[in-house]
Amino acid sequence: MTTTRAVISSSTLILLLVLVSSALPAAHAQQVAPNMPPQRTVVPTMTQTVPDNDVLSRRMNEKMAIARNNERQKAIISQSAQLLALAKKLNADASRSNANQLSVTVVKEAAEIEKLAKSIKDKMRRGY
Repeated sequence: MTTTRAVISSSTLILLLVLVSSALPAAHAQQVAPNMPPQRTVVPTMTQTVPDNDVLSRRMNEKMAIARNNERQKAIISQSAQLLALAKKLNADASRSNANQLSVTVVKEAAEIEKLAKSIKDKMRRGY
């Protein structure tokens, strides 16, 4: 029975030594560089290449963005010309009105100019 215990305890001791010795290099590696992410080997595959349809869709999106920007620029120019015309009209109407009274049309034109100027300002800020 003592031989059985001796065999079991010696095999247990050997197993324990094997486990400890195999854990030491891993523990040592973790102590050397604890902040280093584990190294992964990436094997290039066909799925990692960029498909042609992604390149085409990216180019199409870029062209569409350029077209939207051109349309926004045309709208800004058109609205700016309209704003200039309204400002000239307001100036003429204000100069014709009496110093003690403003006409209702002058107030409405001023509100319209303010609204149009805000619209232009928002389009310039957005920049699509």
